[in-house]
Amino acid sequence: MKADLNVIGGRAYIDGSLVDCGISIEGGRIRAIGKEANLPPSDERVSAEGLLILPGLIDAHVHLRDMALSYKEDFHSGTASAICGGFTTVLDMPNTVPPTDSPSRLLEKMEAARGKILSNVGFHGMMTSDLDDLRGMAELGIFSLKIFMDRCDWPGEVLERVLSACRDLSLPATFHAERAPRDLGGGAKLGGDMGDFLRAHDPRLEISAVEEVIDLVGRTGVRGHICHISLPESVDRLRSSPIGRAITCEATPHHLLLSREAYAKLGGLAMTVPPLRSPEDARGLREELLRCRIDIVASDHAPHSNEEKLRGSIWEVPPGIPGLETTFPLLFTLVAKGDLPLRKVVDSLSSKPAKLFGINGRGEIREGFAADLILVDPRSEYILDSSKFKSKAKYSPFDGWRVKGRVVETIVNGEVVMDRGEIIGKPGIGALLRPSR
Repeated sequence: MKADLNVIGGRAYIDGSLVDCGISIEGGRIRAIGKEANLPPSDERVSAEGLLILPGLIDAHVHLRDMALSYKEDFHSGTASAICGGFTTVLDMPNTVPPTDSPSRLLEKMEAARGKILSNVGFHGMMTSDLDDLRGMAELGIFSLKIFMDRCDWPGEVLERVLSACRDLSLPATFHAERAPRDLGGGAKLGGDMGDFLRAHDPRLEISAVEEVIDLVGRTGVRGHICHISLPESVDRLRSSPIGRAITCEATPHHLLLSREAYAKLGGLAMTVPPLRSPEDARGLREELLRCRIDIVASDHAPHSNEEKLRGSIWEVPPGIPGLETTFPLLFTLVAKGDLPLRKVVDSLSSKPAKLFGINGRGEIREGFAADLILVDPRSEYILDSSKFKSKAKYSPFDGWRVKGRVVETIVNGEVVMDRGEIIGKPGIGALLRPSR
């Protein structure tokens, strides 16, 4: 019986090693892995000669916008950006307009995405004190309940009740672990330059929030995940706590590779929260990633219009950096330099996000798994240029960086959706995903 597609001639990343083999795909799944002569015949054939075949990347922290924010990004442009960057699955954050904080709003968002997406998409839900809404969103398949601690005014007993309900629903809680600037105390008057922004987002606010997450998880038993951790000290507080291994965390490429020195040149284009820290903090985060004390890497793709990012007052510039098209090449460049093993990149961007968020049957190259694959040219060297992004956000603090490792082909659910930078998949080809709890 014929397969639908055979990918032949490449080196596939399987069980931690690169293996010379071919991959046969049928019905959107991997049917067989082996030498070309041993694969079933197929209707179509893709040559991966000279390329690496990696499992499709999974980004657990993406803001696809759409709805009332579609001028910043929409489900089609965001997932086009994803597949060009090698991400075959993304999990969308709930702080949209309207927010994803009820079953009806989740269904509205799912319906808006259904006919547009080119990658697989899942959704996080927004913090709500209504336990019926929480249960309804869990039943519809949210991947976590997101809690923004910098905006959270819920009384402690309400937050504990909600987190206990998440525990009972086997629903993880993801945390933006940074207290609001007002929590610093002192009432210092702030002006409008980047130094004031950094003072308003003092590192103590993140460390305090991480300690609160540890306390909340310890008291409620919910499974916790800390987003975009930016300080080695935060990682150390987490891992040295008695329940530290019960809480997972992620780092972003911008916190791993950039420092606050970028603000002098780029201003609002590099503004994000938590903010960029010191060069020593960025170096320390990379060491924590190597030591396996940071679980995954996520882009925190947060697109805005260029006009918004170039506003005069720093308090009027929305924080956020587009990252779907830069995350993989930035990390693969570290592999090419010998600073990071390929295993760490694949674990952080594929297999571990799948395991942490219950995305079963994806994130690895295995027979029976979904045929989500990327073909990478490890020798291709090029300059990052945000003007060529598929994202609507045409800016990046990484503009002009020389990187190595180009995603030349992306396969989603057995279908080739991107070939050499050209989108060839039809909108709607991606699947709406639910977690396995």
